[in-house]
Amino acid sequence: LEVARKLAADNGGEKLTYSQRVAAALLATEAKKFDAVNEFFQLASQAKPPDEARLYMQWGLTLFVAEQYAQAVKV
Repeated sequence: LEVARKLAADNGGEKLTYSQRVAAALLATEAKKFDAVNEFFQLASQAKPPDEARLYMQWGLTLFVAEQYAQAVKV
């Protein structure tokens, strides 16, 4: 996650592809680092996702399954 954060910080995140941003968010979920989950899904949403509705659904469901209900509702 630290490498992904560094790449995201360089050049406004342009070094991370959309898929890499989503992958980092899912990795953060497994590590139970929920602030990072939101950080990387937010970055993914800024990368002009091919299907924005699907991204938000995945983001919300990821948090819901991880029992982060309050955060899931905000998505």
